[in-house]
Amino acid sequence: MRLAQNLTAAECQTVATLSEQECRIEVTNALAPIVRLIGEIDVGCAPRVYSLMWQTTGRGKRALVVDLAALEFMDSSGLQILLRLREKLRVEGKKILLISPAPQIQKLFRLTGFDKLFPVFASASQALSFLELEQDL
Repeated sequence: MRLAQNLTAAECQTVATLSEQECRIEVTNALAPIVRLIGEIDVGCAPRVYSLMWQTTGRGKRALVVDLAALEFMDSSGLQILLRLREKLRVEGKKILLISPAPQIQKLFRLTGFDKLFPVFASASQALSFLELEQDL
């Protein structure tokens, strides 16, 4: 575990380096935990990414927010992670919200239909505002 340079120590809950390719997870607290995926998600690091993300879901009452801005590559094992988390969270009455996917990840979502399965937001503040509005209804 190590702190990432772009987060202060107070903001950073967990940072895990998952493989040689610098696939990292950074978790910050907010209305819902925000997981920042950095680098590449492939079959080599997918089991550990899934495990850490699933453990993180317990920190949020209503959702898990996944920041994809720094994710450079995702193969089918990364898509499987999102699907598995979506189903498990749905059983608990929670959601998974995606923010800031890079263009190549957006294309992957369009090609696979994932853009219709997950709410996607431009920023963490938009995703958290959505959760607050939903809570008020």
